[in-house]
Amino acid sequence: MHIKYTADLFEIIKVEAPIIDFIFIAGADIAINIDKWEKFNSLIKLTDIAIFSRGGYNEINSDTAIFKKYNNKIKFFEIDEVEISSTKIRQEEK
Repeated sequence: MHIKYTADLFEIIKVEAPIIDFIFIAGADIAINIDKWEKFNSLIKLTDIAIFSRGGYNEINSDTAIFKKYNNKIKFFEIDEVEISSTKIRQEEK
């Protein structure tokens, strides 16, 4: 199977490890538009989503509409800010 979207990956995971409940983890920056993602409806059926607070996205919190709309499938977690990005991590791996 070709993996183009996050939902594609979770479809494979569910087949390969059906007894494990995986959770998709992301930063608050994606919370605004995640329900607009291609194949989002498939993704939300396949896994729960954990959204963590992120610097610069202070308007995102547990009262944001996306968390209320998908109440038990998408959860928000407030955490202490970490001063590193995935881009920075990838650059340091090279």
